Amino acid sequence: MSNVSIKIRVPATHRPQPADGGAPPRIGRRPSQLPAGATAPSLNVGDLERRTLRHFQLGPAAFVAAAVVAASFALPAYWSLLLALGMVWALAALGLVILTGYVGQISLAQAALLGLGAFLTATLAGNHGWPLPLAAVAAVAGAAVAGTVIGIPALRIRGLTLAIVTWGFALFADRFVFRIRWLTGGQSGRDLAPPTYGPVDLADARVVLFTLAAVIVAVAVVTRNLLAGRTGQSWVALRDSEQGAQALGVDVARQKLTGFAIASAIAGLAGAFHALLVPYLSVNDYNQYVSVMVLAIAVIGGIDSLLGPLVGGLIYAAGPQVLKDLGVTLTGSRFDLIIGAVLVLIVVGSPKGVAGIIRSLSGSEGNR
Repeated sequence: MSNVSIKIRVPATHRPQPADGGAPPRIGRRPSQLPAGATAPSLNVGDLERRTLRHFQLGPAAFVAAAVVAASFALPAYWSLLLALGMVWALAALGLVILTGYVGQISLAQAALLGLGAFLTATLAGNHGWPLPLAAVAAVAGAAVAGTVIGIPALRIRGLTLAIVTWGFALFADRFVFRIRWLTGGQSGRDLAPPTYGPVDLADARVVLFTLAAVIVAVAVVTRNLLAGRTGQSWVALRDSEQGAQALGVDVARQKLTGFAIASAIAGLAGAFHALLVPYLSVNDYNQYVSVMVLAIAVIGGIDSLLGPLVGGLIYAAGPQVLKDLGVTLTGSRFDLIIGAVLVLIVVGSPKGVAGIIRSLSGSEGNR
């Protein structure tokens, strides 16, 4: 019987090269299985790095955050509260930008995690006397743990099936977790009297707005550094092709759970700020339908950009008041209907969201 050999030519630019110039390893081999002197294929390639950071630009987002803070001085006092709430929704949507836009995983439980952060902050600080910063840290940690648990099904399923499973977690939180009286106060809900630290009065929505703007910029800087490293490149490889990422040596399970944990921690942080802004925390503020709205905010703003969540969050929080000032009064359900219509138009006409439209108009989309 004759031996038949099949040769497949791979372009030289795509061949992973070992450090010592030996024979290149086969894609998919574990480091322990590589030939002597060979190293695992590297994810640190220029094209992957450019695609990772292409739309996650700090400059435009920092400009919008600074403009929002400056606008609070010129607008009536109630606008500070609306803008601060917009920043809360932006922070929650930023978690989905990381999870969906870069890791490629869909979650419809973000509002439930935001609510968990809010209730933990209010319960620990308001009912158990914890210092507010410590209560906020506990809220972030609790949301991260819960998000990791939610992410476990993502190890075996993806796409629409994963979205339905995370929706089920959000429904479970709404029907059971948020009915635990020691956590949420049951139907009576929770309230938190914002503390004062010297001259800093957290009962002032403008002070919370300033703090939120600084926190969002800080989270964005940390996230960008994460995306610029091997973790971010692994996420993008995983998003583009799970099988391809495995072949490159990416630990798919660890990267998925890391993405869920980080996105959930950001949602918990947003919840801690939400507890400071609203006089009364109700379980109805964090139901599964609100989770869909958070995803809509991320998609409308731009699911893979840093600017997108800011734009989407501000539109959602301040949109009704803007329309009212223009003489158009809408109930909450009608405004949600408008958001749904805008979501359909964005998905069909501009999948990159409002941020993508802004980049196209400025010419930056074509220059990258």
